[in-house]
Amino acid sequence: MPAWSSMPSRWVATSRVAGFVSVKVNADCTCNGLDVWVGWRTHGRGNRRTAEFSRTRLFTGEWRANEEQIHPFELEIPHDAPPSYEGTVLNLDWDVHA
Repeated sequence: MPAWSSMPSRWVATSRVAGFVSVKVNADCTCNGLDVWVGWRTHGRGNRRTAEFSRTRLFTGEWRANEEQIHPFELEIPHDAPPSYEGTVLNLDWDVHA
């Protein structure tokens, strides 16, 4: 799960979201791609939709058992991004995924 380098009170369109992904595996393994992206999703009684933006690859390679790796990221929120919304029928939430 991503963590935040700093948590502003709100983000606005064209601002940047910065944080990091911390990884610690139990056994040596190959990572075929650690990606991070920002997106929105709707939920509630209305239509369900999702959108993804600013996907970037943070890492590809070998992870060693019990070694913690920190992968920083910075993603841009699109200029035409819809605002978060919490209603009685429909909600729109923004998330960062890794």
